[in-house]
Amino acid sequence: MELAKGAVSTESRSLRRVIEAGYRHWKLFVGMVSAIFLLAILFTLISKKQYQSEMKLLIQNARTNSVITATADRSAAVTTTDVTEQEINSELEVLQSEDVLSQVADPGWNPANKEKLTMQQMKAHELKVTQTRKRLSIEAARKSNVIQVSVLNPDPKEATETLQRLTDAYMAQRKRLSRPGGATQFFSDEATRYLHEWQQANNMLVQFQQQNHLVSVPEMEDSLKHELDRVNSDLETANVSLAETNHKLNAVGNQLQAIPSRQSTQQRTIANQSSIQQMQTLLVQLANKRTEAVTRYKATDPLVQDIDQQIANTQAALKHAISDKQQEDTTDVSPVWQQLKGSSSMEQVNRSALLGRITSLNLAKDGLQKRLASAQDLAVQFDNLKTRSEEAQNNYKTFSEKRDQAQIEDAMDEHQLVNVAVAESPTLSYRPYTPKTLQNLALGLLTGLFLACGLVYFAELSRSTIANAQELEAFSATPVLASIPLDHLSAGATSTNTFAAEANQPVNSAYPRNGRLAHAVQQVNAASQRIAER
Repeated sequence: MELAKGAVSTESRSLRRVIEAGYRHWKLFVGMVSAIFLLAILFTLISKKQYQSEMKLLIQNARTNSVITATADRSAAVTTTDVTEQEINSELEVLQSEDVLSQVADPGWNPANKEKLTMQQMKAHELKVTQTRKRLSIEAARKSNVIQVSVLNPDPKEATETLQRLTDAYMAQRKRLSRPGGATQFFSDEATRYLHEWQQANNMLVQFQQQNHLVSVPEMEDSLKHELDRVNSDLETANVSLAETNHKLNAVGNQLQAIPSRQSTQQRTIANQSSIQQMQTLLVQLANKRTEAVTRYKATDPLVQDIDQQIANTQAALKHAISDKQQEDTTDVSPVWQQLKGSSSMEQVNRSALLGRITSLNLAKDGLQKRLASAQDLAVQFDNLKTRSEEAQNNYKTFSEKRDQAQIEDAMDEHQLVNVAVAESPTLSYRPYTPKTLQNLALGLLTGLFLACGLVYFAELSRSTIANAQELEAFSATPVLASIPLDHLSAGATSTNTFAAEANQPVNSAYPRNGRLAHAVQQVNAASQRIAER
C-alpha cells in the first residue's frame, strides 16, 4: 500500500513538474506551435493542386510464352500456371524502365535518333523522364498478382493520358521482349526459300531417276541382291549336279571298260570251202599248164620244173586247207554294255547341259555384280539427292509451322491477348489529391507540439534558477521544512519561502545566488531564528 502511494506521489510530482515547466515557458510553447501551424496553413494555401489517376494491371499466365527455335518441337514452350514473385518484379522493372518512361514523358521519342540530338535536347528529355518518374508510383499489391500504378499531375486529363501512354508503351515493350520483332516475316521468307529448294531438289531427283531408269535405288539394290542370291544358289546347285554327273561318268566308264561290248550268241565249226575250191581249180590249171609245157619242153626244163613246184605247193596248201577246219561264232551287242553306254551318253548330255547352265549362271552372276556395283555408285548420288529433298521438305514444314505460329502470336498481340490485363483503366478524377488540408493542418499541429515540447525541454535544461522546494532540496541537500508565498517579488507572481532544517547555519552564506534568491535566503534565515527562539 505504501509503495502504491509512493508511486502515485512520484507520478503526481512528475506531472506537476511538467505542467510547471510548460507554465513557466508558455510563451515559447505557444509561439512555436503557432508558427508551425501557420507554416502548415501557408504551405496548404500556396501548394498547387495535384490530381491523381490510377490504374491496375493483372499479371497472369493465361498464355504460354512462345520460344523461337529452329525446330518444330512444341515442348520448348514454357507452360506455367502460377505467377511467381520474380515475374511480378520483372514486370515492375519493365514498367519503370528507361525505354518505357521515355515514350511516356516524351511522346514520339525515337531511341534510334538519340545520336542526332544535341546536348540541350538530351538534357531536356532526361529532365522530362526524371519528372515523370517522380510523379509515378508503381508498386505490387500484397498477396496478389496486381500491380498498382498512379500518377500525379496538375491537369486531371493529362494524368489519365499519361497512364494511357504508359500502358501503350509498356505493352509494346513487353511485346518486343517476349517475342523478337520481325519473326513472322523471317519465318515467311525462310519457308518460301526452303519451298524453292524443295522443288529444285525434287526436280533433280526425278531427272536422276529418269536418266537411270529407276524408281528407287534401295529397291533396285534389294532386287539385285535377291536375284544375285538366287543365281548363287542355282550356281551352287549346278556345281553340285556337275560333280555328281562327273562321278557317275567315271563309274560308268570303268564299268564299260570292264564289260565287253558284244557277247557270243551261236558257235559252229566249218571248213573253208571257198579256199579248197580255189586251190583245186588252181591245181587243175597248173596240171593243164604242165601238160602243155611238157609237150613243148623237156621235163628238166626250168619252166616245167617251176610248174611242178607250183603244183606241189598248191597240193600242199590244198591238203592243209582240207585239214584246217574253221569255227564260226555268232555275236550280238551286250545289253549290259548297251545300257551302260546309254547311261553314259545321257550323263554326257546332262554334263554338257550343266556346263552350259554353269556358264550362263556365271555370266548372269557377273552381270548382276556389275549392276549391283553400278547401283551402289548410283545409291550415293540418289541418297544425296533424296536427303537434300527431305531436308528441304522438313525445313519447309518447320518454318511453315513457325510462320503460322508467329502469325497467331501477332493476331493475339493485336487483340491484346497477353498475360498482362488492364484490371482497372486509368481513372479520371477532378477531386484534388494534394494538398490535403486536414492532413497538412494535423501534421502541422502535431509537428508544432513536438517542437514546442522539445524547446521547453531544452529551456528547462538551460535554466539557472530555483523554482520550487524540490529543486531547493535537491540543490542544497537539506530537507525543506516549509514554504511560504512571496507576493511582493513581482506583480501577479507567486513564490515560496523555504525554511532550512539547520537554523544555526545560514543558507545564503553557503549558496549565494541572484538577487531574488538572496532575498529568499534572508527570509529563510529570519524565520529560522524565530523558530529557534521559540
